[in-house]
Amino acid sequence: MSSYESALVVLVPESDAVVGSFRDRYDPSAAEGVPAHITLLYPFKSPDAIDDATLRKLSNCFLGHGPIQFSLSAMRRLPTAVLYLAPQPMSHFAN
Repeated sequence: MSSYESALVVLVPESDAVVGSFRDRYDPSAAEGVPAHITLLYPFKSPDAIDDATLRKLSNCFLGHGPIQFSLSAMRRLPTAVLYLAPQPMSHFAN
């Protein structure tokens, strides 16, 4: 991810023990410092367009949800050949 992109993600540092070495070898975003995560929305906005109003809207959106329980127990592949651990249940992350 370059400095000209942004994404909404859920950080999953607990998965580093399992996927860290694979991400270091095969995931360019890991080399750029992006930690293990679940992508909610990519691309999001230009970083220059993320202002206080945007942050307030995001905060209000996510404050309405408490902690969620999920597992990363199934491997999936995107058409672009990306291999990932799919969160279960997926309904927490997509509608």
